Amino acid sequence: LDADGLAWLGRSSAAFGTPQAGQQRSLANEAAHQRFRRSATDEERRCLPKHDDESDIGLYRALEQLREPLSFDELAGDGLSLHPASVTCTGFRGWTTAVSGHVMRGGRHF
Repeated sequence: LDADGLAWLGRSSAAFGTPQAGQQRSLANEAAHQRFRRSATDEERRCLPKHDDESDIGLYRALEQLREPLSFDELAGDGLSLHPASVTCTGFRGWTTAVSGHVMRGGRHF
């Protein structure tokens, strides 16, 4: 299952979504934790620090999103054109910006 599938599984059944006695994670969160641990590279781990209140499913979902191609939802300014895989600035006359729904969780912003 992907992260969304694990989230639906956890919501649909208390047996999968609630930690059982003596366990820190629910079955769904444990599955997401193991998938993240086994598949994330060192660089991906540096880019995805886990927040204190974040579930393992949320972290695994962030990993899946990180692996998707970066896309831009909105363009503003002069001289911008949108192609399927890139944004091109053909002339600079003032200001331009491209907005993405991707959230930067770690690393450097340039």
